[in-house]
Amino acid sequence: MNKKSALYFWSFLATFLLTTSVLGQRILVRPMEYTGDEPARQDSFRKLHIVIAGNIYKSQEQIKNAYDSTERKFDFSPELKHVNPIMNIGDVVLAQLKTSFQADPSSPYSAPDEFALSIKYAGINLCMLANKNTINIEKKSLVRTQKAMNVFDIQTTGAFADNRERNGNYPLIIEKKGFKIAVLNYASLARRPSISFDYVINQLDQAQIERDMKVARDQNPDYTIVYVDWGDNFQDYPSLNQETTAKFILEQGADLIVGTFPNTIKKTELIEHYYKGEIRNKLVVYSLGNLISESTEDRSKAGAFLDIEIHKNNFTGEVKEGDIGFIPTWNHYDTINGKMRLQVLPVAAVEFGDMYKTMTADEKKKMIQYAFQTRRTMGRYTDEIQYNLTDITVEDMEESTQLTNSPMNNRFNPFSEKNLKASAPPAAKVEQKNLGDTVYRIQFYDLSKLIPIDTTYYDHLKGYEVLKESDSYKYLLGNSTSYKEIKEMYFRVIKPRYKQSFIAVYYDGRRIKEIIPKD
Repeated sequence: MNKKSALYFWSFLATFLLTTSVLGQRILVRPMEYTGDEPARQDSFRKLHIVIAGNIYKSQEQIKNAYDSTERKFDFSPELKHVNPIMNIGDVVLAQLKTSFQADPSSPYSAPDEFALSIKYAGINLCMLANKNTINIEKKSLVRTQKAMNVFDIQTTGAFADNRERNGNYPLIIEKKGFKIAVLNYASLARRPSISFDYVINQLDQAQIERDMKVARDQNPDYTIVYVDWGDNFQDYPSLNQETTAKFILEQGADLIVGTFPNTIKKTELIEHYYKGEIRNKLVVYSLGNLISESTEDRSKAGAFLDIEIHKNNFTGEVKEGDIGFIPTWNHYDTINGKMRLQVLPVAAVEFGDMYKTMTADEKKKMIQYAFQTRRTMGRYTDEIQYNLTDITVEDMEESTQLTNSPMNNRFNPFSEKNLKASAPPAAKVEQKNLGDTVYRIQFYDLSKLIPIDTTYYDHLKGYEVLKESDSYKYLLGNSTSYKEIKEMYFRVIKPRYKQSFIAVYYDGRRIKEIIPKD
């Protein structure tokens, strides 16, 4: 082999090793490119870049350590600064908000407004509110949260002050760079505390989803994303109910389903289904884990971004998905100015020594072990994406934000920290003890084996749920605190078809009684 041939061989081998992981999946290495708010054209195509993150929590300890008693202000900038370059690339950047902005330092469900500003600077421009944390706040707190986010030009969806607000703003349609994106958001809620009864939060109900998806289709979106808060804490695998619900949503026309709640990365798969008489395969990410975890437990520190490009033919209007990939992240704690501070890190950049070189060997080993699980879970159907991130990239981004008071993906709506009224200092949290609510549900089957029901044929059972109780599978329909409402459904829909059916009564999530109503 001559020198020239050898050079080509080793160059190819190095490129192969850099772009192929130990799990055999493809790795896409990309440069950092910021296109701003102008429509991007590639020959006859235009491109839209979507970045989706998981849960954003805010713990009492994180809030306390972010407060500078000398300056009398909060500083949350270290938390997301190492991943800000990734999110600033996105034209549409989504995340699940698991806190609120009530201007009440004593509430365990509230964060200072300065944290909302740090979310803006990170490039996030849309937050989901349909989740199991939102139901713990009252209506005025929801409205205050929506207003706070609006000040920073961050849209919200999934929870609404009333039906009038929902009907005028849902499904959410985002128009950017010549694309029209529909975003829908739901939460799987076994029960709702009474504090949340006077506002609307989207619950994971198939009948409601079917209606909402029809409204979305009527607006002819180029791409439809459904973001769901579902599952159980640290759940390893999706339930059958989640899988059948995901397929149902895709059959209504969704292009992508993203989930959160379990606080860990969960299964990713392509689901084959029919839509408009054609077979499609679309991606479902059952859980992206946490962008910012409220826990220091190791298994809750791992998260991931979903990175998507969609392309549109400028002449025909045809839309196609480009690359879909994931970016593993890690919640790292380090001492800054004498306080233990959270910092979200992009795993690959730290792993290869391009960023955060001061991480201890033990912590780095732990991060890589959890990233291996993320890669194994998500890498079967998506590629890992690695941007050329370094400490210098992070510093440049931080300097740019400080100079312009805005993220790279939203230069037209700056907001200076000087214009923000300082939040009150941290205070002891007052635990809110919500009394358990009585919930009524109709049980129509009790089976020893789990058997899925085809609701395309049994249309009246759309939205049913299966719970395993006392070693058998209970098939349930309806979920209401109103006995009158469930009783009416029982006689109108279920009793004529299922003679053995009855109403099951739950209190604080536990079955306490069974009722056979009389006419």
